[in-house]
Formats: sequence, structure tokens, C-alpha cells
Amino acid sequence: MRVSTWSREMQKSKQRYISTSFWDDRWISGLRPTDKLLYLYLLTNTLTNIAGVYKLSERRISFDTGLDMDMVREGIDTFKKAKKAYLHDEYMVIPSWPQHQKWESRSRIRTGIDAILAELAPEVKKYMVSIGYRYPIDGVGKPYVYESNYLESDPNLDPDPKPDPKPDSEPDPKEKSIAKGDQNAEVYNSIKGAFENKHGVFDNYGKEGKAIKDLIRKAKARAPDKYVNFVQLMVVTFWRLKGEGDRFWKEQPFLPSALNSLWARVMEHARDDVVDEEFEEITRGTFCK
Repeated sequence: MRVSTWSREMQKSKQRYISTSFWDDRWISGLRPTDKLLYLYLLTNTLTNIAGVYKLSERRISFDTGLDMDMVREGIDTFKKAKKAYLHDEYMVIPSWPQHQKWESRSRIRTGIDAILAELAPEVKKYMVSIGYRYPIDGVGKPYVYESNYLESDPNLDPDPKPDPKPDSEPDPKEKSIAKGDQNAEVYNSIKGAFENKHGVFDNYGKEGKAIKDLIRKAKARAPDKYVNFVQLMVVTFWRLKGEGDRFWKEQPFLPSALNSLWARVMEHARDDVVDEEFEEITRGTFCK
């Protein structure tokens, strides 16, 4: 059977999924119309890849979008100042891109990103580290993560998963400890992802990492059996408060350390409704912050 040209082209195309909340984002809504188009183009053009770093020239951007060269340069400069995207030696780098690919729990995603980074020149990788690229590059510039030597694996993606223990066997106490540490790492990284998705790269990973641990500790003290839900509730409440118009809350940086210091005041406003959906939106919005 003959395959049409259109079908062949569709088979070669990539899929990029953009959250509908893209247009509600405060930073996006504050951009000029031409910059909104340009940023959306950087997330969805045919040259993008899973690492968020790819060859792209100003001339190609101008041709694809219809924007003149001055508009392209002004837009890229705006993105650079906001730490959203950088054009360096004709490499477009979107620092937060790997964060949205869930690479920490997806071995195939990690393999794909590693393969792309392996082909980059050392100078390019050094530049990526300097701007806060959110993926470990050759062991340099690795983001602060919860202390755990075990990453959650997805049996649907990882080859040769370990068989489940026999139902009638008593679990090894050491394995119990690892499982508990893995849960802490998962909670830690989900909180970190929520704040970074809205705020951007932390200026002080040590300070913010310690604050996230404090948030988890406080949530456990408040709701031992449901601490994960409770800490998510607090993050969502903090984000709600920042968007409700009160000047005090608007001026607070959306950072773990800020929530940690304002914990009692935020808790006064906490209401347990639709938290899962809102936390999911804050954490995993597919547009890059």
C-alpha cells in the first residue's frame, strides 16, 4: 500500500504537549504578543528535543515565525533576562526543559538526554551549567536533591525489573529503610519541582533544599499518616495566596524558604479542596518556566 506524503511527514513529526494553563501563567500573560508567539515556537518547533538544547539560528526563527530579526533578538533577550531560554552560539537552551520530562524516574528519558548531551561540545555544556541547566552534566552542576541513592524506576519503561518478593517472605529491614527513603525522595522532588516550575532555578539550592526538608518535617508532625497530602495542601495554598491580590502575599517569593517561614500564616488559609489537581498543575505544567 502506498503511503501519502502527508502520512510520511506525520510519522516523522514529534509530539509536544502544552498545558492549557500556558496562557494563564503570570509571566506569559505579561509578554508582548510577539514574544508569546516566539516562546511558544521555542517549545514546539521541529528542532526541539528531549534535552531542551538544540541548534537554532536567528534566521531560522525569523523565517518560521514571520518575525523580523529585531523582534527575534528582543524576544530572546527578554527570555534570557527572565532565565527562561538562552541562545548561545546558535544553540537554543531551555534550562528547565529536563525537569518536565520526569527524567529522575524514567530510565529511557535519561538515556535520551544523555545521548544528546554527549554530542555537545565541552564549551556548550559548560555554558549550560553556568545558566542553571536542570540536569546533571558530567557530574558538574548537579541540582540539589534529597539524599537517596535509590531512584524510583518505572517497570513499564525500565528493562528487566527486579521480581517482586515472595508474598509469604518477611521483608528485609534494610529494604524497608530504602523504600522509606525513596518515598521521601519522591515527595522532596515533587515539592522542589512545584516551586521551580513557578519560580525558576533556585539561587541557593542548599538553603531551599533544607527548607523543603523542614516543610516535610512540619507536615509529618501535623498529619503523620497524610503528610504528603498536607505538604501539597500548603504549597497549593501558598500559591493561591500569591494570586489573590493581597499585596503582602504578592510580594512573597514563591520559594520553599518563604513558605517555611510563613508556615503558620499559610496554614490559617488552608482549605482541603481540589488539592491534587492544583498541585499537579503547579508541579507538572508542560510549559517551561
